[in-house]
Amino acid sequence: NVRVYCFLMVNVRDFGAVGDGSADDTLPIQNAINSARANGLGPAHGNRSRATEVWFPEGSYSISSLDCTKSVGLRLAAKVPWGVTLYADRQVISQPVIDWTGSLGCSSEGIALAATSPGGDRPAIEPTVGWLFAASLGGGDSTANYLINCGASGWFQYGGLFLFGATNMGFQYCNFEQSRGDAPAVYVGAHNPWAITSPYQSIVGGVAVTGEVSFHQCGMGNQLSGAVATTLLLYDTYCLRFWGGVLGGSGSDHVRFWGPENRSFIFVGTQFESEAAIPKQYGFFADGSVVNGLTLISCDFRDNGYSLGLTGGSGTFSNMNALGTVV
Repeated sequence: NVRVYCFLMVNVRDFGAVGDGSADDTLPIQNAINSARANGLGPAHGNRSRATEVWFPEGSYSISSLDCTKSVGLRLAAKVPWGVTLYADRQVISQPVIDWTGSLGCSSEGIALAATSPGGDRPAIEPTVGWLFAASLGGGDSTANYLINCGASGWFQYGGLFLFGATNMGFQYCNFEQSRGDAPAVYVGAHNPWAITSPYQSIVGGVAVTGEVSFHQCGMGNQLSGAVATTLLLYDTYCLRFWGGVLGGSGSDHVRFWGPENRSFIFVGTQFESEAAIPKQYGFFADGSVVNGLTLISCDFRDNGYSLGLTGGSGTFSNMNALGTVV
């Protein structure tokens, strides 16, 4: 039994997109997406299936918001990695830049989102988020979607990457930067955090984050692998694995726990760094939270200049273990 896959590619330029950073390319790109979805993944003839790609030639595209909700097997891709930037400078109301709510098996490669004008100015109306992967109101999580060589930068109200009820997600060689100081760069949350039969997994690999990575009421199976971030914020979260990577930069703490209880965290081979001018105060800080189960394996805390210590705060730590860790 042999299954034949047919691949359909549409070019946004064929639908009228200009890509000069000046023209409003929202409608042409949306029309290209709609055309691709109309011919999307699904049974065609016998053992044949279709997959679709929306192709972006190199350029700067000025848009408001793109609707990719409930897509299946849809791919947005640039010919040259990091050769395409979508500038969200035309929003009339605050919206996600790309909304993938309820999507399955979709991907993007080589596309950067910018909550700025092409000149780098702060937009008059800031997008709510950059990349949105969320559970749909009618049921159905965003599942098995991934980004490669993608990113988001600028002024996002709630984050350049926002996951809510998303499962089995993959992110490789991405870059997320947040210009606002009152919102995370990456947010991961679960609408039903303790449903063990439906773990909320977000696998982040080779990702650089300028700003905070926030996990909010997440259940089992969350991992960050090879990530670089400024601060990790954990609220009422269970079972997080941080493999390798670096936590560092300026700020008060490397990892901050808050909410009633946080349980079961493992950091393996992680480098904890601080800027000399503004050293971290704590490696791990419990802001009124009960932290149960923290394991450090082959981690490095040397030369961090902590003013108060490795752990602290108004909460409590229990079941802590450090194996091969240098402090």
